[in-house]
Amino acid sequence: MMAENSAPAQNVSPEKQRSTGMNGRGISTRTKIIEEARRQITENGLKATTAATVAAAVGIPRPLFYHYFSNLDELAEKMLDEIVNSFIRRLERWHAHSSNESIDESLDTIIALWRTTHDENSVFAAQLASEGNTAMYMSFMIQTGDRFARFLTESVVPTFTNRMEKPISHVYETLFSLIIGVNELMRTHPDFSNEEIKHIVAQALRIEDEVNISHTDLHRFD
Repeated sequence: MMAENSAPAQNVSPEKQRSTGMNGRGISTRTKIIEEARRQITENGLKATTAATVAAAVGIPRPLFYHYFSNLDELAEKMLDEIVNSFIRRLERWHAHSSNESIDESLDTIIALWRTTHDENSVFAAQLASEGNTAMYMSFMIQTGDRFARFLTESVVPTFTNRMEKPISHVYETLFSLIIGVNELMRTHPDFSNEEIKHIVAQALRIEDEVNISHTDLHRFD
């Protein structure tokens, strides 16, 4: 007998099955829907992407789309959630092996991971920002800032507090504001280098004396 017909699955609500994709077939189809929707939104924009176009590309009847997602907005939110989750997982993997790194080395790695995640998702995020989906885009930015700032506040900052000559107060709030600002800087000025971003972050966190920063021109907007 197939797993989806087993007794435990029968005790789970349809909503729970839809949100989690309980059996192997469900998980596979749900993943295909997410990947195809992401491709279509990236290439054609959110307005041109519909449940019908995604279902047709995946090869499922349109009604089956709604077994996994109630509408396209829910699907888009799940995709944005996964971007944030993937980034945090990258940070967690790095942090698990970073105990011997200096503040300078850690900042280099964090900015590199941050930039990589941003660049991988820049077109997708730009489609949201440019098609009148301001509320969804801002929700994504706030969620990213919150999760990133909380991770740094709870996992990274305590490691370096005793090494910082000028510890900052209101750590979470400072990091949250900085992350939101740098994210927008990356989006609107993609030519900004990691070294320039490092300089900005070091100034904001008052750790210039703890990091190695080459000469950078931060007066390009003057």
